[in-house]
Amino acid sequence: MADSQARRGEAPKGWVNWPGIWQLREGPRLLGFWVLLVCFVSLTLLILRSDRVLDSFDGDGDLGHFWALLGCTLFPALVLFLARKPPFVPKYGKSQWQLVRERFLRSPQAQVGFFFVASFSFVAIVAPYLAQYQPDELIDPIHMKLQPPSLAHPFGTDKFSRDVLSRVIYGSQISLTIGLFTVGLSATLGLLLGLLAGYFGGKTDWIIMRVLEVLLSLPRLVFLLVLMTLFKDVEFFAGERRIYLIVFFLGLMGWMGTARLVRGEVLQKRGQDFVHAGRALGFGDLRILFRHIMPNCLAPVIVSASLGVGGTILVDASLSFLGLGVPPPVPTWGADVADGQEYLLLEWWLSAFPGLAIMIAVTSFNLLGDGLRDALDPRLASTGKLPSDEEIQVLMAQTPGFRGEEAPEIAGDFDQGEKQR
Repeated sequence: MADSQARRGEAPKGWVNWPGIWQLREGPRLLGFWVLLVCFVSLTLLILRSDRVLDSFDGDGDLGHFWALLGCTLFPALVLFLARKPPFVPKYGKSQWQLVRERFLRSPQAQVGFFFVASFSFVAIVAPYLAQYQPDELIDPIHMKLQPPSLAHPFGTDKFSRDVLSRVIYGSQISLTIGLFTVGLSATLGLLLGLLAGYFGGKTDWIIMRVLEVLLSLPRLVFLLVLMTLFKDVEFFAGERRIYLIVFFLGLMGWMGTARLVRGEVLQKRGQDFVHAGRALGFGDLRILFRHIMPNCLAPVIVSASLGVGGTILVDASLSFLGLGVPPPVPTWGADVADGQEYLLLEWWLSAFPGLAIMIAVTSFNLLGDGLRDALDPRLASTGKLPSDEEIQVLMAQTPGFRGEEAPEIAGDFDQGEKQR
């Protein structure tokens, strides 16, 4: 009876087991601090920005205010749901994804990366409530130009008397949108083409690999500069629509690494027993490929995608710095860095704060990718830590000799052969 109750698990009770509180008590504390911070900031914004909340309900506010309202309500609710304390589980009852989650949360670099990535995402969602000014709002063109950081303007103002902090906050929307959608497009293309090349082989593999090698031989940034210059004056891609063009070209030039990873995984798995069993049962190639092989190839794709977001943000910042990104007055980090280069010696804050945002965002996604890699494949872990006792016990429980069963006969034959030698 007690064993069955332990297997079912019981929900924790008491305020000490609330989301965020139990992480502060039991760890990871950084995650608990972030959960409580998100809830506190969301509640504070809803109270302080009550006028914008009412505008969202009345329809007077723009679409950004509506999404910010959803972000201030649904984002904390989702965070609290995901951060709830799991029920008690038996000694050998943890699934593979639970072990991955525990390995991820044990890594300090993964916690730091997740903290900043989630914080940037939250800032991008609630930007209309968080920013004090609109990104293109001129505060006082006569008296407020190039003002240094102060309490009223923590990041100072630029040469047009615009608030730099508000532009950095709104710039996170552009950078994260381009980074996430570009990586999503490139990861999808790489996954599909890698699956086709690795599974079918032959001419399909040869054609995909030759196209891949041709694209890899092209200098990425130079090729992007040529393409962006050719389409720069197209009226359809004017203004904020330039984002579509950037996402398309960056995604088109970034799928090759993912395709190579997936192709290598498929070449290893297409000859394994579960694939032969599927063919024996009469499954078609598409069912075997997408329902049996593809789920086993997602781990390297997830790691590659998380690492690729930082690089994409850096490339987008480079395009904006060279004047080929999203055109002004749309706020982007790279364009703000370029605008402040002529004032760098005296008005350092114009380029320093957008550049700092780029550096933190890229570093955070790289740390997050390293943490996911170590969690999904402990053999590649860079932390230098040994597996936990629970992971060792799970591996022992999956081994016939440790479950009290007889060892395979091949082991005995092998020992006899060694003795005869």
